[in-house]
Amino acid sequence: MAARAPSSGGSVQAGGTAEPVTAEYSFGGLHCSWTTLGIGSGQMLQEVERLLASRKPWPAFVQAGLQARYEWNNCPEAVGEALEWMASATVGLLDMASVGPLTPVCKAFTSLIEAAEGAIEVAKNLEELVSWCSFLVGVFIEHGKQEDNLRPIAKPMKDFVATTIELAKRAKAMGARGKCTALLCHRRDGKQVQDFDVKLRHIWDDIQGVTLLAFYSDFRATLPPKTAYMARVPKNAKQLPPAFVERRDLFKAVVKDLVATDRATNAAHVLRGMPGGGKTIAAKAVVRCEDVRRSFKDGIFWVQVGQVGTGNPMALLQGLARDLAHAPSHQPHTVPHEFVDVEHAVSHLEGVRKERNLRCLVVLDDVWDAQIVPLFLCGGFHSLVTTRDLAVIPRDLQGVCTEVEMLTNAEALELLKNASRATAAIPTNEGLKVAKDCGFLPLPLAIVGAMGSSRADPDSAETWRGIHALLQQEPELVQDPVGSVLAVSFCGLKGAARTRFRKLGVLAKGARAPVDMVAHLWELDHDDSTLLLDDLVDKSLVKVEEHAYYLHDLVLDFAKDELRKLKERVRLVTCRQAQYLGRMSVVKDYAKAGEVMGGFYALMALWRSVEDLSGDNQLEASTYGATVKPSEESEASEDVAYLTWAVGRLFELQGKFAEAEELYDRCQAINEEALGPEHPSVATTLHGRAGLMVKQGKLAEAEALYDRCQAIEEKVLDPEHPSVATTLHGRAGLMVEQGKLAEAEALYDRCQAIEEKVLGPEHPSVAATLHSRAGLMVEQGKLAEAEALYDRCQAIDEKVLGPEHPSVATTLHNRACLLEQQGKLAEAEALYDRCQAIEEKVLGPEHPSVATTLHNRACLLEQQGKLAEAEALYDRCQAIEEKVLGPEHPSVATTLHNRAGLLEQQGKLAEAEALYDRCQAMKEKVLGPEHPSVATTLHNRAGLMVEQGKLAEAEALYDRCQAIEEKVLGPEHPSVATTLHNRAGLMVEQGKLAEAEALYDRCQAIEEKVLGPEHPSVATTLHNRAGLMVEQGKLAEAEALYDRCQAMKEKVLGPEHPSVATTLHGRAGLMVEQGKLAEAEALYDRCQAMKEKVLGPEHSNVATTLHSRAGLMVKQGKRDQAVPLLERAFSIRMKALGSSHPDTIATQNQLEHGQ
Repeated sequence: MAARAPSSGGSVQAGGTAEPVTAEYSFGGLHCSWTTLGIGSGQMLQEVERLLASRKPWPAFVQAGLQARYEWNNCPEAVGEALEWMASATVGLLDMASVGPLTPVCKAFTSLIEAAEGAIEVAKNLEELVSWCSFLVGVFIEHGKQEDNLRPIAKPMKDFVATTIELAKRAKAMGARGKCTALLCHRRDGKQVQDFDVKLRHIWDDIQGVTLLAFYSDFRATLPPKTAYMARVPKNAKQLPPAFVERRDLFKAVVKDLVATDRATNAAHVLRGMPGGGKTIAAKAVVRCEDVRRSFKDGIFWVQVGQVGTGNPMALLQGLARDLAHAPSHQPHTVPHEFVDVEHAVSHLEGVRKERNLRCLVVLDDVWDAQIVPLFLCGGFHSLVTTRDLAVIPRDLQGVCTEVEMLTNAEALELLKNASRATAAIPTNEGLKVAKDCGFLPLPLAIVGAMGSSRADPDSAETWRGIHALLQQEPELVQDPVGSVLAVSFCGLKGAARTRFRKLGVLAKGARAPVDMVAHLWELDHDDSTLLLDDLVDKSLVKVEEHAYYLHDLVLDFAKDELRKLKERVRLVTCRQAQYLGRMSVVKDYAKAGEVMGGFYALMALWRSVEDLSGDNQLEASTYGATVKPSEESEASEDVAYLTWAVGRLFELQGKFAEAEELYDRCQAINEEALGPEHPSVATTLHGRAGLMVKQGKLAEAEALYDRCQAIEEKVLDPEHPSVATTLHGRAGLMVEQGKLAEAEALYDRCQAIEEKVLGPEHPSVAATLHSRAGLMVEQGKLAEAEALYDRCQAIDEKVLGPEHPSVATTLHNRACLLEQQGKLAEAEALYDRCQAIEEKVLGPEHPSVATTLHNRACLLEQQGKLAEAEALYDRCQAIEEKVLGPEHPSVATTLHNRAGLLEQQGKLAEAEALYDRCQAMKEKVLGPEHPSVATTLHNRAGLMVEQGKLAEAEALYDRCQAIEEKVLGPEHPSVATTLHNRAGLMVEQGKLAEAEALYDRCQAIEEKVLGPEHPSVATTLHNRAGLMVEQGKLAEAEALYDRCQAMKEKVLGPEHPSVATTLHGRAGLMVEQGKLAEAEALYDRCQAMKEKVLGPEHSNVATTLHSRAGLMVKQGKRDQAVPLLERAFSIRMKALGSSHPDTIATQNQLEHGQ
């Protein structure tokens, strides 16, 4: 849309310095507050009329003190600011001038914004529309309230209202739960947008005939600047406790470090102190300092971590991303509805900060775990961290550490005075005795001070002597001053007040409670509950922020303990809270807040608290089961669908996939009935359902959902819309899972083409697609092509995101895996080292990504024969995963699986079997008995059974494994081919050579069809088929297969790959069978030289060749040359495998026999 009236943005600030009197009301969907500056409405209107007479309409409202506060949460900042001044003018006009025709404009504009929340593509169009609305508001102001004066613009105004309503209806119809999916930004709507622009052109021509344009330059000139000269105070820090005492020395030290112009961003300023010591209060005071706010004028953001946030870093990052999107800026941006993973969220934050060149401060309050701080520092943000334990911040990320120690005598006495509302100084001797009782800690001092305020004379020494005497009666006062003070304060409550306080024990750490929640819990009305809560606030037992209440962690622990003492009360309180949390209106409120700590994760924390207290871990599921159903029975609507989706998403976030699947199904059905089968909301639901199916291993169902999702998006949005690219990417990943590699390649190609065209060739999304394509190339055995794609991906990431970004580490990781496959083990090790260094520095030493790198490094060490070192890495990997992800997470099961494989190599077969058993039980419990990952464990357990000589058990396991794979993945999946391959090996062990040959035939046919005739997997099958031919005495056929196998491996993997050495070894054995001993010796020589070069002279595979060469020497009558070979093989195996390993024993026996 071409601009007709120039747009500008800014925030309307009330002028003057008089004490404001505030009134609040709602109009047309806009929630507004306006402030009059100490003058009556008559005077105000006269002042407005005076300014209007001087042709200055906008100052009229600035001087009148009208201030609007916008609440369209996800709207781009520039649009939000434009809305702010448009709403100010509109509401003021309707209130004072009573001009009715603006009402539909206001309502239509509200609908438009609701539909376009978070859509950066429409920001420019919206700003232009706002400019038009503001211009016409000015016209109305200029004309005042005389109807006659409206006639010259009656027609254009009528047209404008109709056009705006038309656009708003279209936006509302196409919007999907607050996220724009089809509006002005889509090519399919180009004709409609063009028509809309033409209508505005005609309106503009009509308005130009009205001689009312002189005011417009004045109007623009009076708009305030877009960005403030200092940052806003974070909402979490807007209120300091009534008894707040400034700790001046501490305050100055922190401020001095934070505002230093040369301060590094990769080091956190740490406020460390004991529980109840006032760390959070100190941080709140710091971010209110004007010097700090000016230094970080681009924004100060408060991230409440706590114990709940520790386990949900994604929610913390999502919340910061949303807050950052709302910061004043000339460059608005959107926040993805859902980040793919932590690395994606960090990448987004860093990209926004770099693009907008922001200097921001992030406060991380109450940090408990080492993985949190690195996530935020890697985005280039300055940080202020509060914690009880300095060890949770990696040493290289620690900047200045300020100890929040006990209060000084003077500070303690001042706090007691403030908390008790004493009119004079607290008597020093008595006050210091009480301060000592409280450990000079702010929290117990504030509670005790509040106790003093209830006494008749808080100024008197007698009051404080009495409180001291009460505290001295507590037996644990010295060891636990906080708990002792709480016990005394609790005993001082009246019976009903005690009961109400106990009930607050059902609340959760890190989750704020609105008054309605507490009112329901207490079975009182809103007003009474507010009064009683405020009384507890006065007693310093409850805190309040933004009209929501919460308890300090230590106070909440005390309340929970008191509640648990009354078992019958626990049952009633938890049932009451479950009723409240189960309300659909409550779910809707938390869902609208998003997947942040104040949104879904707060609701999850509240449910965990309820279930922990009640002992019923199905309480949440049963509650929602009863409340969602009535919503379904009502008329199908977007609102009902949204609520159903919200509960489903809540379950998915908690890993309750079956419950989530049922609700997603219902959501889709409701959306289809309410909006039609091809609405974008239906596509969104299909996409989410497909992702859930993949998590559950239901790949066929996922494919069908992706197909339908893509069809809707291409029809409704545009075949080249970024959403289509996202779906293509997801489908391609599914194709890889299904073994449909050619189809996956085609989807990745199209996805990349769209992204490069729409987003640019160096966009991080393009890098992500290159990364995934490289993984596909590896699957296809196209290792050189994969290497080139990884190179380009890494170059983009390093240029756009920086050389130490987590995305760079991920690419290094996968490049290392590629080098492993290419047999370049030393180069792979170097990349793993760099990858791990980045991850530990940026993400922290206990981040799950570090565990993954440790896991794959362990696998590399296995290949290098360094089994003891591999075991140590697996141990550290498993410890991280169990601590961070939980002891039954699928990643833990994977680590157990590979540790079992390591034990196999070490000959510890019984220990390996125990780990496989534990791994399989965990996977079946978490993923289901038919998940492909369960089949993988069955496969490897079968291999272990073969090692143990339990061939019948092995056959049963292979049968079950193959049945799962064929059912879930399809009969021609590469995993099925692998199982056929190993079943054939079992048949050889059992002497069933014909059956083995048939299995190898089917295996090879699948591999050549799906992977291509020159894939390394085909070469491996040829190798083992050749071994079968030797068993069958078909030596010529075996030689032909070995020849083809070797040629293929040398072409694809290179002439010195360990896999080539394996084939040389097999060919040498064939030469021995054929009596060609000299040729066999030459092959063994080449094989040994290659292994020693690539794997190292002490690798167990070198010992295997030495052992076989010794056998050849014996056949050649060179027994004296065989003995040194056996001795060296025995030495290697003793060192690498241990004395009890079967291979070591075999070499020892051969050596003894030879000697």
